[in-house]
Amino acid sequence: MVSFTGFGQNNSPCETTTPDALGPYFLDGSPYTESIVADDYNGALLFLSGTLLNNCETPISNAILEFWQTDENGDYDYDGYRYRGKIITDAQGNYTIETIIPGKYLAGSQYRPAHIHIMVLVDGTNELASQIYFEGDTDIASDYLASSPAAVNRIIPLYAGIAGDWFGTFNIVLSLENYTINGCTNPNASNYNPEATLDDGSCISIVQQLIESFEAWNFTIDLDSGWNMFGYTCPTPIDLVEGLSNYYTKIIIVKDYLGSTYLPEWDFNGIGDLNPGLGYQIKVNEAIDDFSLCDWYMNDTIENAINALQDYIAQLEDSIEILNQPAYELGDFAEGGIVFYIDSTGLHGLTCATEDIGQFDWGCYAENFNGANGLEIGSGFQNTQEIINQNCTSQFLNSTAALSAHQYAGNDFQDWYLPSFDELNEMYNQIGPGSVIGNTGGFSDFPYWSSSKVDNWHSWSILFGSGAEFQSNQNAVYLVRPIRSF
Repeated sequence: MVSFTGFGQNNSPCETTTPDALGPYFLDGSPYTESIVADDYNGALLFLSGTLLNNCETPISNAILEFWQTDENGDYDYDGYRYRGKIITDAQGNYTIETIIPGKYLAGSQYRPAHIHIMVLVDGTNELASQIYFEGDTDIASDYLASSPAAVNRIIPLYAGIAGDWFGTFNIVLSLENYTINGCTNPNASNYNPEATLDDGSCISIVQQLIESFEAWNFTIDLDSGWNMFGYTCPTPIDLVEGLSNYYTKIIIVKDYLGSTYLPEWDFNGIGDLNPGLGYQIKVNEAIDDFSLCDWYMNDTIENAINALQDYIAQLEDSIEILNQPAYELGDFAEGGIVFYIDSTGLHGLTCATEDIGQFDWGCYAENFNGANGLEIGSGFQNTQEIINQNCTSQFLNSTAALSAHQYAGNDFQDWYLPSFDELNEMYNQIGPGSVIGNTGGFSDFPYWSSSKVDNWHSWSILFGSGAEFQSNQNAVYLVRPIRSF
């Protein structure tokens, strides 16, 4: 059983997306929505996803992508916004929109091929208007727009899922000379933004944060001549006489909530310490501006703490520089496979087999058992063991996805297993089609199984052609790529 079929192949290198005719059917004011499908439509869906990039490298976030197309009968909606809508790219420049394969309509004596219009706005500027076509469409050859050499990289393959829906990937590449991402570019700052290309002066050092937190304790108030109230806001107690020494000649009396007093004229301190969070009454013989009790804390404690912190940061930066020289790098062939995850030590991580080991169903369909629900990195091995211990059966083959991964013995290693959902996603993003360095793992565009169970009928899978994530029927036959830890 083959769970996914596709037609066409698109292995074109990264190139700037070419424009196409805007056409007469654009309608301003379409809503923001992740689905432009009409409410009364009951047919197969098309899930279109991709990434918006600048010069094939930098993801463009918070851009507006506007889509419009015909319905299944080849008609545009002029009275409303059926099959029209806008979405905003995420922090990594990614988008996904739910629609349908557009219907065709006559343009003169020829049918126009199925197509989706798209407009791209970056920082409010219209940077691109274009059209997306689909491989295998027999009307492309007779259409002067779709058959143009400029449209080659906008004719995309579609893949059919077992439920009848369609999936496609369309990455949009702009060439913006002055595109910048503003933010803090200092990696030692607390608000460092690794995506920023232009420092906007917003960096906050750890030392500056410490100073600001200390300053929050150092409230000042103005005292009138006569009686006043004040609260002690410093973080630690201090002897009242020492704390008020700067105002000794101006104080007549201080009282606490118990009625105890401090009388400087008589050198009598019946209160003892000023304590954090408590209030006091004070009578002064003249007005005092900027009355404060935490100067001692700011001046003594902060200076010592900051000096010590600066020394520690310098030592820490030296240590980090050493630790940032890992024994492994992403994409290395090591430990029996291709390295796709490295932990903070740089000495341990995860590696995947160099090739897919086949297509298998997840198994365990409708079998009630606990476990195999770990999603995070590091849970794939336990998931696999729990699936195997269940003695799950395959509906179509002699082996399930987890058992096949466990029995794999590639490059003389015997401890392979089926990756968890997050581990599978890491493969896609680091050495798969979602990686900025390219698909170094040689993955297919088809779905891959994870070992993470959703319920007794579904488990998590990822379509590597687009990175789309699905809760798939456990009877589905998907590809398997084993992994191991080192």
